[in-house]
Amino acid sequence: MDRLLKSARDLRARGGGKLCTIGPSTADHLARHGLKVDLIPHEFRAETPARALSDSGKVAGLKIFLPHADIGREVLADDLRKKGADVTEAIAYRTVSTEGEREGEPDIYRMLLERRIDVVTFTSASAVRSFVKLLGAEPAADLLGKTVVASIGPVTAEAAAQYNVTTTIMPSQFTIPALVDAIVEYYATLARQEVQS
Repeated sequence: MDRLLKSARDLRARGGGKLCTIGPSTADHLARHGLKVDLIPHEFRAETPARALSDSGKVAGLKIFLPHADIGREVLADDLRKKGADVTEAIAYRTVSTEGEREGEPDIYRMLLERRIDVVTFTSASAVRSFVKLLGAEPAADLLGKTVVASIGPVTAEAAAQYNVTTTIMPSQFTIPALVDAIVEYYATLARQEVQS
Protein backbone atom coordinates (compact mmCIF):
# COMPACT_ATOMS: atom_id res chain seq x y z
CA MET A 1 0.00 0.00 0.00
CA ASP A 2 2.81 2.41 0.89
CA ARG A 3 4.60 1.72 -2.36
CA LEU A 4 1.40 2.16 -4.39
CA LEU A 5 0.35 5.36 -2.64
CA LYS A 6 3.82 6.89 -2.96
CA SER A 7 3.70 6.37 -6.72
CA ALA A 8 1.70 8.45 -9.20
CA ARG A 9 -1.13 5.91 -8.91
CA ASP A 10 -3.82 5.36 -6.28
CA LEU A 11 -6.14 2.55 -5.16
CA ARG A 12 -7.86 2.49 -8.56
CA ALA A 13 -4.72 0.76 -9.88
CA ARG A 14 -5.74 -2.29 -7.87
CA GLY A 15 -8.53 -2.98 -10.35
CA GLY A 16 -11.45 -5.24 -9.53
CA GLY A 17 -9.58 -8.15 -7.95
CA LYS A 18 -10.83 -9.75 -4.77
CA LEU A 19 -8.90 -9.62 -1.51
CA CYS A 20 -8.14 -12.51 0.83
CA THR A 21 -6.17 -12.24 4.07
CA ILE A 22 -4.99 -14.94 6.45
CA GLY A 23 -6.28 -13.08 9.50
CA PRO A 24 -8.36 -10.16 10.75
CA SER A 25 -5.38 -7.94 11.57
CA THR A 26 -4.38 -7.70 7.91
CA ALA A 27 -8.03 -7.13 6.98
CA ASP A 28 -8.16 -4.26 9.50
CA HIS A 29 -5.07 -2.67 7.92
CA LEU A 30 -6.66 -2.87 4.48
CA ALA A 31 -9.90 -1.39 5.86
CA ARG A 32 -7.94 1.69 6.96
CA HIS A 33 -7.28 2.25 3.26
CA GLY A 34 -10.94 1.79 2.40
CA LEU A 35 -10.54 -1.77 1.12
CA LYS A 36 -12.91 -4.51 2.19
CA VAL A 37 -11.63 -8.08 2.32
CA ASP A 38 -13.69 -10.67 0.46
CA LEU A 39 -12.39 -13.76 2.26
CA ILE A 40 -10.80 -14.48 5.64
CA PRO A 41 -10.35 -18.20 6.38
CA HIS A 42 -11.68 -19.50 9.70
CA GLU A 43 -8.22 -20.69 10.75
CA PHE A 44 -5.40 -18.16 10.54
CA ARG A 45 -2.51 -20.19 9.07
CA ALA A 46 -0.77 -20.21 5.70
CA GLU A 47 -2.44 -23.50 4.71
CA THR A 48 -6.03 -22.32 4.99
CA PRO A 49 -6.50 -19.65 2.28
CA ALA A 50 -6.06 -22.20 -0.54
CA ARG A 51 -8.72 -24.41 1.08
CA ALA A 52 -11.03 -21.42 1.67
CA LEU A 53 -10.63 -20.27 -1.94
CA SER A 54 -11.41 -23.79 -3.17
CA ASP A 55 -14.50 -23.93 -0.97
CA SER A 56 -15.71 -20.58 -2.35
CA GLY A 57 -15.30 -21.56 -6.02
CA LYS A 58 -12.95 -22.68 -8.76
CA VAL A 59 -9.26 -21.88 -8.19
CA ALA A 60 -7.89 -23.26 -11.49
CA GLY A 61 -7.08 -20.39 -13.83
CA LEU A 62 -7.25 -17.66 -11.18
CA LYS A 63 -4.45 -15.11 -11.28
CA ILE A 64 -3.33 -14.57 -7.69
CA PHE A 65 -0.89 -11.98 -6.38
CA LEU A 66 0.75 -13.15 -3.15
CA PRO A 67 2.84 -10.63 -1.20
CA HIS A 68 4.65 -12.31 1.71
CA ALA A 69 7.69 -12.26 4.00
CA ASP A 70 11.06 -13.20 2.59
CA ILE A 71 11.31 -16.22 4.90
CA GLY A 72 7.65 -17.24 4.83
CA ARG A 73 6.70 -20.85 4.25
CA GLU A 74 5.99 -21.73 0.61
CA VAL A 75 2.93 -23.82 1.46
CA LEU A 76 0.28 -21.31 0.29
CA ALA A 77 1.82 -20.61 -3.12
CA ASP A 78 2.49 -24.32 -3.63
CA ASP A 79 -1.09 -25.29 -2.69
CA LEU A 80 -2.58 -22.64 -4.99
CA ARG A 81 -0.39 -23.75 -7.90
CA LYS A 82 -1.38 -27.41 -7.33
CA LYS A 83 -5.00 -26.30 -7.60
CA GLY A 84 -4.25 -24.68 -10.97
CA ALA A 85 -3.88 -21.02 -10.00
CA ASP A 86 -1.38 -18.69 -11.69
CA VAL A 87 0.49 -17.28 -8.67
CA THR A 88 2.72 -14.20 -8.76
CA GLU A 89 4.77 -13.78 -5.59
CA ALA A 90 6.45 -10.66 -4.23
CA ILE A 91 8.46 -10.10 -1.07
CA ALA A 92 6.56 -7.45 0.87
CA TYR A 93 8.85 -7.35 3.90
CA ARG A 94 12.03 -8.87 5.21
CA THR A 95 12.57 -10.44 8.61
CA VAL A 96 15.86 -9.36 10.15
CA SER A 97 17.32 -10.93 13.27
CA THR A 98 19.64 -9.11 15.63
CA GLU A 99 23.18 -10.25 16.23
CA GLY A 100 23.24 -10.33 20.02
CA GLU A 101 22.39 -7.81 22.67
CA ARG A 102 23.17 -4.16 22.15
CA GLU A 103 24.25 -1.70 24.79
CA GLY A 104 21.35 -0.54 26.93
CA GLU A 105 19.13 -3.53 26.11
CA PRO A 106 18.06 -5.88 28.91
CA ASP A 107 20.13 -9.00 29.54
CA ILE A 108 17.45 -11.55 28.62
CA TYR A 109 19.69 -14.52 29.40
CA ARG A 110 20.28 -13.29 32.96
CA MET A 111 16.62 -12.36 33.43
CA LEU A 112 15.54 -15.87 32.41
CA LEU A 113 18.26 -17.45 34.54
CA GLU A 114 17.13 -15.43 37.59
CA ARG A 115 13.47 -16.26 36.84
CA ARG A 116 12.54 -12.57 36.44
CA ILE A 117 10.45 -13.33 33.32
CA ASP A 118 7.12 -15.05 33.82
CA VAL A 119 6.21 -15.78 30.21
CA VAL A 120 8.03 -15.71 26.86
CA THR A 121 5.84 -15.12 23.82
CA PHE A 122 6.57 -16.23 20.27
CA THR A 123 4.47 -14.84 17.44
CA SER A 124 6.21 -16.64 14.58
CA ALA A 125 8.50 -19.55 13.84
CA SER A 126 11.18 -17.06 12.78
CA ALA A 127 10.99 -15.44 16.24
CA VAL A 128 11.68 -18.86 17.79
CA ARG A 129 14.65 -19.45 15.47
CA SER A 130 16.07 -15.97 16.16
CA PHE A 131 15.72 -16.44 19.92
CA VAL A 132 17.47 -19.81 19.79
CA LYS A 133 20.20 -18.39 17.56
CA LEU A 134 20.73 -15.56 20.05
CA LEU A 135 21.03 -17.79 23.15
CA GLY A 136 22.12 -21.10 21.63
CA ALA A 137 19.97 -24.23 21.32
CA GLU A 138 20.87 -25.88 24.64
CA PRO A 139 20.72 -22.74 26.82
CA ALA A 140 17.43 -21.69 25.20
CA ALA A 141 15.85 -25.10 25.83
CA ASP A 142 17.17 -25.16 29.40
CA LEU A 143 16.04 -21.63 30.28
CA LEU A 144 12.65 -21.97 28.60
CA GLY A 145 12.12 -25.32 30.30
CA LYS A 146 11.69 -23.31 33.52
CA THR A 147 9.57 -20.54 31.96
CA VAL A 148 6.03 -20.46 30.59
CA VAL A 149 6.10 -20.26 26.78
CA ALA A 150 3.20 -18.84 24.80
CA SER A 151 3.08 -19.52 21.05
CA ILE A 152 0.65 -17.82 18.69
CA GLY A 153 -0.25 -21.04 16.89
CA PRO A 154 0.71 -24.59 15.99
CA VAL A 155 3.34 -23.67 13.39
CA THR A 156 5.16 -21.54 15.97
CA ALA A 157 4.72 -24.19 18.68
CA GLU A 158 6.14 -26.81 16.30
CA ALA A 159 9.17 -24.61 15.60
CA ALA A 160 9.70 -24.29 19.37
CA ALA A 161 9.34 -28.05 19.84
CA GLN A 162 12.11 -28.62 17.29
CA TYR A 163 14.42 -26.91 19.81
CA ASN A 164 13.00 -28.88 22.78
CA VAL A 165 10.93 -25.90 23.92
CA THR A 166 7.45 -26.78 25.14
CA THR A 167 4.54 -24.42 24.49
CA THR A 168 2.32 -24.03 27.55
CA ILE A 169 -0.11 -21.44 26.18
CA MET A 170 -1.60 -21.35 22.67
CA PRO A 171 -4.81 -19.56 21.69
CA SER A 172 -7.55 -21.20 19.64
CA GLN A 173 -7.39 -18.30 17.16
CA PHE A 174 -3.92 -17.45 15.94
CA THR A 175 -3.91 -13.67 16.48
CA ILE A 176 -2.06 -11.34 18.85
CA PRO A 177 -5.26 -10.34 20.73
CA ALA A 178 -6.18 -14.02 21.16
CA LEU A 179 -2.65 -14.76 22.40
CA VAL A 180 -2.93 -11.96 24.97
CA ASP A 181 -6.34 -13.28 26.07
CA ALA A 182 -4.92 -16.81 26.41
CA ILE A 183 -2.06 -15.56 28.60
CA VAL A 184 -4.50 -13.62 30.80
CA GLU A 185 -6.78 -16.66 31.09
CA TYR A 186 -3.83 -18.94 31.94
CA TYR A 187 -2.76 -16.74 34.85
CA ALA A 188 -6.36 -16.14 35.96
CA THR A 189 -6.85 -19.92 36.11
CA LEU A 190 -3.66 -20.29 38.16
CA ALA A 191 -4.88 -17.59 40.57
CA ARG A 192 -8.27 -19.32 40.96
CA GLN A 193 -6.53 -22.65 41.64
CA GLU A 194 -4.34 -21.04 44.31
CA VAL A 195 -7.42 -19.55 46.01
CA GLN A 196 -9.14 -22.96 46.00
CA SER A 197 -6.07 -24.72 47.44
